Amino acid sequence: MSDTTLPSIVGPGRLLKRLSGGNSEFPEAPDERGLLMLSVTIVLMVVLSIIVATMMTTAIGQLQLSSNSTNRNGALQGALAGVQAMVANIRAASTSGSPSYVVLDQLPCNNITGETNTANSASFVVSVDYQDLTSQGTYSTVSCTQGQGPAAAAQGNALARAIIVSCSPSSACPTNPLSAPTGSAIWRRVVSTYDFNTSYQNIPGGLIYSYSGDECFEVNTTSDVLQVTTSCSTGNADELFQYTTNWNLAIQIGNSIYCIQDPEDGSSPSSSPVTISTSCASGGAEAQWGINDSGGIEGVATTGSPAGQPNGYCLANPNPSDTANTTANATVENTDCDDGFDNTATWHLSPEVGAGGSQPPSGQVFGATGQLVNFEEFGDCLDVTNQDSDPPPPFLIDYMCKQFPDTTDYPTWNQRWCFYSPNSSNVGLLYTPVGQTSCSSPSTPYCLESPLEPASQYPSAYVNITASTIGEACNLSASMASQPTNLLWTEWGDNGGLTHEYTWTDNDGYCLEANTANPQAPPGNNDEFTTIQVDTCDGSYEQKWNAPAIFGESQITNTHEGTGNGSVTLPQ
Repeated sequence: MSDTTLPSIVGPGRLLKRLSGGNSEFPEAPDERGLLMLSVTIVLMVVLSIIVATMMTTAIGQLQLSSNSTNRNGALQGALAGVQAMVANIRAASTSGSPSYVVLDQLPCNNITGETNTANSASFVVSVDYQDLTSQGTYSTVSCTQGQGPAAAAQGNALARAIIVSCSPSSACPTNPLSAPTGSAIWRRVVSTYDFNTSYQNIPGGLIYSYSGDECFEVNTTSDVLQVTTSCSTGNADELFQYTTNWNLAIQIGNSIYCIQDPEDGSSPSSSPVTISTSCASGGAEAQWGINDSGGIEGVATTGSPAGQPNGYCLANPNPSDTANTTANATVENTDCDDGFDNTATWHLSPEVGAGGSQPPSGQVFGATGQLVNFEEFGDCLDVTNQDSDPPPPFLIDYMCKQFPDTTDYPTWNQRWCFYSPNSSNVGLLYTPVGQTSCSSPSTPYCLESPLEPASQYPSAYVNITASTIGEACNLSASMASQPTNLLWTEWGDNGGLTHEYTWTDNDGYCLEANTANPQAPPGNNDEFTTIQVDTCDGSYEQKWNAPAIFGESQITNTHEGTGNGSVTLPQ
């Protein structure tokens, strides 16, 4: 190998020696180790510089992330505070007592703004939109005017809920929290649903019509007497009565509740006017009224046992043939009190009046009267037409809930219903104790029988009653496994969500309903009544039975953060 040819691999010290010339192979220079250390030091300094730079960049990024996180959390807290502020305003628009009612014209309509009391004092802007629940179980948004509240619900609808949308901080949010925010500032938006006590509510207060429908009751607030008028309007507070669970016929005048007083003592007709008084529950039998078989509003006897029997005298229309626009004092009489349908003593309570004592306490399948109250036609009950059992009528109807405080003897069997479920489950037999007013040891029970065919497809398929004496088993001692499937019913109570709560379903899953779209005239009667059928369960009011007039607590539900930068779509 020549002196000028370098080996392929040489150490740094050896390379320097060779480049200096000479033929000898010199040993490594004594300072070669120092040069190696210098090289390593330089490399380490470069690596450390890179690490330090990276750490500083990460730290700065983490500080920015922490700041953003703090801002976003503060904005979220601000948005939640906005929801709470609007809920407080809504709850303030309620009467005191139990149950409480929403005062519509006091409900907030305009947006509200504010800020939290936290260190960052996150600000918020929050809006509210009100929705009605329709008889088909769907929601519809209604307009709202500050000082007037949400628009009046359409027939069959009830104010159900408020959709609250809150955005924070207000400086980064649109004026209308429903709209899409603009810019790149940090903001958070929360959407929440407030369910009213008025959900599924039959609001107390409605008209009581005469048999012809041309007259109704009215209170003369000057003389405090009950009158009958041909000028009827749901907008007149002096005509909106309530039939309470204590069998009072009550009306609210100002901030006070008055009850209709019976001038009849049970011995003879009275010429005294029918008055109103604030003595309601404490007024005893004088303030109680029942509904008899002919739709008469009949007084309750002040003596006799058991207490609460009818006294034979009914509220009467003083001018049953009057077609003029007149008003006259109501009377009580016994001539037509329970003797068929006429325009003198037959009355019809609109659903808003209430169901009286037939309304069961919340959480119970039946009330003291053992009736099944329909929610669409509140105050009307499942009725065996014309009290016929052998042979059964061609169909059952929904008829005014016949009742008196004497629940031992009233109502008669054709509106008294019992539930037999030997396994203590929610599946069993619905039956009426024909000829009796008690569910205890019925001698001739007649079971409710489903056609197992939906009314929407089979309009003439009606619910009826049957007994073993007419060819179909209605055996209360048999096991559920041996029962005919068309006699089996499931009681849902307050379970099953919107579609099934307060319904009865047959063995094929169809819901028992008062089909208001298919009224029929019973044999020997020219008047049409709603018929009882089954159909696909849809959550409609006509499929609800014994639902409380007001059920469920007012509450906040479905709270979630609005996502995306677009406008908010309200839940339906």
